[in-house]
Amino acid sequence: MMYPELYKELQKGRVLSYKTFFLWILVSVYQGAAIMYLGILLFKEDFIHVIAITFTVLIVTELLMVVITVRTWHWLMAVAQIFSLAATSSRWYSSRNISTRSSSLPPPSSSSSLP
Repeated sequence: MMYPELYKELQKGRVLSYKTFFLWILVSVYQGAAIMYLGILLFKEDFIHVIAITFTVLIVTELLMVVITVRTWHWLMAVAQIFSLAATSSRWYSSRNISTRSSSLPPPSSSSSLP
């Protein structure tokens, strides 16, 4: 093996056990339920935007989970975190601009030009 110290914990069976797997599943279901419930509860008026809001919160939550979970950092990991947060922020900002522009358009006319 090229890097045996990386696999030392895995060989003990503590990191990848059934208990750890189901704990991560439980955390994921809890996070998803909390994000959806709070998204719907807090944004009743903007229900059409709930998908964009919950997706943005999901990405930010996962970025925070990476920050909490990772023990040893490399500078490229920090750059990737910052880039991901910037990309998510720019997508959220651009979608807000598009939705405000589309909501200011007049409604379509009721007359049809078809014979």
